[in-house]
Amino acid sequence: MKVQTLVFLSAIFSTTLSFGHGDEDHPDVEIHRFEHGETWANCSFVIHSSLTQSEFQRFNREAGSIIYFQPLSGASNLGKGKFNLSFAMSNTPIDQSSGAWNNTFAHPIEESGEDPHWLGPKVNIPNLRFRYALTDQIEMGSYITKDPAANYGFYGFDFKYSEIASCLNGVQVAARVSHSRMFGPEDLRLSNTSADLLASKKWDWLEPYLGGSVGYNQTKETTSKVSLQTARNLSPRILIGTKVDFKFMSASVEYDLSQVRTFSFKLGASF
Repeated sequence: MKVQTLVFLSAIFSTTLSFGHGDEDHPDVEIHRFEHGETWANCSFVIHSSLTQSEFQRFNREAGSIIYFQPLSGASNLGKGKFNLSFAMSNTPIDQSSGAWNNTFAHPIEESGEDPHWLGPKVNIPNLRFRYALTDQIEMGSYITKDPAANYGFYGFDFKYSEIASCLNGVQVAARVSHSRMFGPEDLRLSNTSADLLASKKWDWLEPYLGGSVGYNQTKETTSKVSLQTARNLSPRILIGTKVDFKFMSASVEYDLSQVRTFSFKLGASF
């Protein structure tokens, strides 16, 4: 059963390992092309002069939640001195035709003269993760991702403190703080800072978990094309997930209910 679970999660991961870019057409919406000699092959963050304050606020709410550093783990600890390397993927549906996304992205001009492709109906973000247990209670972690054919990437780091609640029949609880940022684009700065509470229970190889979180999203425009106030908002979320361990291998799936709905999974190995 453990092996079948890991194989299933591996299949899901291998079929979605890419940044999201699509060809879905929206004839009533003007798609913005690269206009200043940009050479990226994929859709990239370039603010358009038509971006409004309300669209910017919506972008901050949704994009800030997307770059949030999902725990993809229960409240348990790796064990002092151990570390974990993993690949993860998050998948978030968006309305690509909304001004929040259409006016913050620009798209490459096709050599054939065809219309440029859209960002896509969802954002898929593969990322590399590293975790290390400083003690039996304290872990630190990080993630990083970069679309090599576009102008953006994201990174984040976190700290987690875990304890076993003896009064709750062995349920483990953890407090976690994380910070994530976007890097690369010249037109805007985006970040998310979050505080989480997690609770989980281990049964042999299975560890389901539940969590609550509050995030602070902030986006600042850094271009002369618009004059907008810095966008800020608080983003509450509920986290539901489970982790599977098999020898030194591990896999996790997680659903994040917040300003957007994000499904994430992770495959890794601990040493």
